[in-house]
Amino acid sequence: MEKKSSVGIILFLLLGLGLSGCTKNPWIEFSSPQGNFAILMPAEPTPTLKPIKTETGIINSHMFIYRKGKSATYIVSYADYPEGSLFRANPHESLNEATNKLAKKMASKVLSKSNIWIDAYPGKEIRMKTINAETAIFRIFAVKQRFYQISFLMLANAKVSQKEIEKFLNSFRLLGNL
Repeated sequence: MEKKSSVGIILFLLLGLGLSGCTKNPWIEFSSPQGNFAILMPAEPTPTLKPIKTETGIINSHMFIYRKGKSATYIVSYADYPEGSLFRANPHESLNEATNKLAKKMASKVLSKSNIWIDAYPGKEIRMKTINAETAIFRIFAVKQRFYQISFLMLANAKVSQKEIEKFLNSFRLLGNL
């Protein structure tokens, strides 16, 4: 059953890769009361609701996407899984399996992978280089039955500083009680 959950997670992770965002503006704090999170983004993201077919049924992925031209994409998303279906064993092992499958599916070289936390909830960060020299950074968190993903994707020639990337990734926070 754990493999089935990780397949659903991989589908969720991959859906945000080719979606586009909106125009350039100064950094804003974007929050989603329904998603129970806030994050800094370069501009207002475009919301997208994407149903994902998984072994546990249809899961709605709520994505918020900003594309900086054609060279960089900022994504924050969440999906609610049925009770007991997200992680049955050690969450870090399940997250590790999901990120391994993601790297393989993207034909990427893993540069680093680490366990992370948000409040008391486990997560995983994976940094990769794709075969096209693209940078891909994913932070994923398991918060009860909700799966959060913060993604940054950048082409090799993009003009995005490490400071800007970290600003985006480090600004994610949960709101209120879950």
